[in-house]
Amino acid sequence: WKRSADVPYPSVWHRFSAKDPQTGDTLQFRVQDLPEERFDEALGMMVEHFLRDEPMCGSRKCHEDPRSIADYSQVWRKVFQDKLSLVCFREGSDEINGLNFLKITQKDFEEEPVVYGKDVNDVLLAMDFIGAKGNLYERYQVDKFINGYGLLVPPKFRGLKLGVEILKARIPLGRALGLKLTSTVFSNRSSQSAATRAGFEDNIEITWEDLKNNPPYKDFPIEGTPSVKLQIMRLD
Repeated sequence: WKRSADVPYPSVWHRFSAKDPQTGDTLQFRVQDLPEERFDEALGMMVEHFLRDEPMCGSRKCHEDPRSIADYSQVWRKVFQDKLSLVCFREGSDEINGLNFLKITQKDFEEEPVVYGKDVNDVLLAMDFIGAKGNLYERYQVDKFINGYGLLVPPKFRGLKLGVEILKARIPLGRALGLKLTSTVFSNRSSQSAATRAGFEDNIEITWEDLKNNPPYKDFPIEGTPSVKLQIMRLD
């Protein structure tokens, strides 16, 4: 899959306002394509915050493991190639307020095999297993969809519900590109809730205990979020 040259890059996909819970001020934001010149900065933020805060990665302490950091950096650099990832800016500022790494997943397309360390391999295997259980191609009659590879709102910008608005931006993005479905494995209660508010539906829900005691037999000692969900949103 390749992004159509008819869809300008980078484009702004969504504008919205949010009230600052500290001051009561109404702030203006935009969600747009992540520009190439911000890839490295975005990657650094995901390593710093996402690998610690995402439950599966956090339970394996991926943020403290050089191999896991290198593996995830490799995964995300591949994600960047699709030029679908989104960034949230406050109007009048170029400081990154939020990110969503996105890539196309296609039917009958096999990625070249890559050898990852055990922890990253376990996370990716679990996510692939959950995604496959969703049976998305047959259930929704599509041959490709927008897949999420990480949603992040840095700690200093949390409380503004930016995650909900970033997720909503997938709708105009997908429609502009002629895509009918988006899907993500959400493993954190806060991101699951944000996805629901943005218009996602639950497709599959699996408890961490079931993931441990049944195939793929992967153990993630997680507290605070009882289950992992595959959530989808139709874009047409």
